[in-house]
Amino acid sequence: MALLTILIPLAIAVLADIYQKRKKEDKEYAYLDLHVILDNVFNIKLLIVSVFFIFLPMFFWEILIGLDRLIAVHFTFIGIILVVDIIFKVSRWVKGNVFDFRFSYLEKLRKYNDLEIVWRSVWQVENINIQNERKYFQIFSSTINRLLNLTEKSENLKTISKLLNDFYNSINKRSIAALNEDIFPKILDCTSSIMKCNA
Repeated sequence: MALLTILIPLAIAVLADIYQKRKKEDKEYAYLDLHVILDNVFNIKLLIVSVFFIFLPMFFWEILIGLDRLIAVHFTFIGIILVVDIIFKVSRWVKGNVFDFRFSYLEKLRKYNDLEIVWRSVWQVENINIQNERKYFQIFSSTINRLLNLTEKSENLKTISKLLNDFYNSINKRSIAALNEDIFPKILDCTSSIMKCNA
């Protein structure tokens, strides 16, 4: 209970900050950060499982005996460790270590709709640090390549087209230093691959 009492106000503070960002005209990373917080920092599914592990054994404690109680204690202990891990992640996020979480989330992301929303959120940001911008493009490029290599071509091509279109629409916000000689051949390669698949 004490751990959840720590976690709840942290969650309210972080989500309130994201909500304020979404209301402003300058929505810098607002949609990306919302996805990262829910799926990578708090990891809602894991949080539900951990609470389940902590509290479920208590409901059956009276009917459990011997070895069963020992197993129940292990489940509770696992749940506590998972909640502590989430609290540490939230703490790192609040302290400003956000890019590690952003990069990690983008590397693992597979859902088509989420891909479109979060990458649009990335490319709409102006004045990104050059190293971070290059890292974003590296992840973006590998995402496009992965989508091109998957078998469900029609859905992939729609997603790739939207991702490339969002990148193109925000290209004037990219720094010249980050748009090095590696980038344009990759864009052309992706575009030609899409055209071949459509033919």
